[in-house]
Amino acid sequence: MKSEKEIQNMFDKIAPGYDFLNNIISFCTHIFIKKAAVKALRIEKSTKVLDLCSGSGDLGRLIKNTVPGVEIFGVDYSKELSAKSSAVAFILKYLISGFFFFAILSISVE
Repeated sequence: MKSEKEIQNMFDKIAPGYDFLNNIISFCTHIFIKKAAVKALRIEKSTKVLDLCSGSGDLGRLIKNTVPGVEIFGVDYSKELSAKSSAVAFILKYLISGFFFFAILSISVE
């Protein structure tokens, strides 16, 4: 079993091509799954959304583009992925966190 540091290093290493790799590995189906998840969540305007294991922030950007006035808080174990997502001009607030074991796409918090 890989150590936490090895896993973090792996995600940091693939960060530049993360979205491209997701498209190839999933045959772009992850895009449809995320759109369906956003629709199923029925997120209301001005909601605060916590996106755990947020990767490059693509789910947060999708929510931000779909629901006006929403505030996204993304958390990811990979510093490189978090840096990549916060470099995108979508007012996402990214935190670096030391927990990787949460596998939740997103939850709404009030």
